[in-house]
Amino acid sequence: MPLKNFEIRTDFADEWILNHQEDDSFTHHIMQKEGIDLHFIQILKEENSLHKQKGIYVTLAYEKMDDREARLKIASTLQFCIRELLEKMKVTPHKFLVVGLGNRMVASDALGPLVANEIMVTAHFYKDGNFDMKGTQEVAAIVPGVMGQTGIESGEIVKSIVDTYGPELVIVVDALATGSTARINRVIQLNSVGIIPGSGVGNHRMKLDEETLGVPVLSLGVATVISVAAIVKECVPQLDFEQLQEAHPFFHLVVTPKSIDVEMKQLCEILALALNRFLHPDFDKL
Repeated sequence: MPLKNFEIRTDFADEWILNHQEDDSFTHHIMQKEGIDLHFIQILKEENSLHKQKGIYVTLAYEKMDDREARLKIASTLQFCIRELLEKMKVTPHKFLVVGLGNRMVASDALGPLVANEIMVTAHFYKDGNFDMKGTQEVAAIVPGVMGQTGIESGEIVKSIVDTYGPELVIVVDALATGSTARINRVIQLNSVGIIPGSGVGNHRMKLDEETLGVPVLSLGVATVISVAAIVKECVPQLDFEQLQEAHPFFHLVVTPKSIDVEMKQLCEILALALNRFLHPDFDKL
């Protein structure tokens, strides 16, 4: 691929708009809550200057999460954003399926499985219709694995379970790619358009969205990896394309920081707490 056509890989909507002037195809609103920067982006038209899918994207950017108080603030803000997004999606679900995408054997890709494992599931209690525990809702969680482990598309597994279980909302959790080293493990994104498993590392699989699954999908992800190309561009911005030509084969490599093991546990705590509190209104009392 010619280097001049190379694009820095990022899954984050607020990074897409950095090099675009605002026009009538999308809106961008910024606010702060609990000291956390929130970006609300809505792509209004199928044909848009960002060349992205029409829908709503929300990102949370924070500076630290290494103490309990900071993580509680992030979780509280994330819970707020989930509610705001669902209100904008105009859905009021009471039966949920949480899908933890990724490979639990790879540190930077284990976010989905780790979070799904911490979700308080209640679907088996609700199954006979006699369960009535106030402050809870009907929730199931799955970890479909990756094709290299199962031989089956994650999307096909999820679709089969959706058809059988019949959730009113699917919440998909996955690891994402950022274009900035400062944002690794420091930015969370929600969207209303779904997700393509493996897209963060360029390994595109079957998309998980309302069209393919038949129910609304809320996608939730964290920046855990960055491409070598993004690092080089950030560190040596004055280099031109011809100077980088020799290094081009390595630009497709995706890396993660050595602190990923510790920070993945912190991220799991944040996402699982926010989701459990959202899914079960009385979670803290149970």
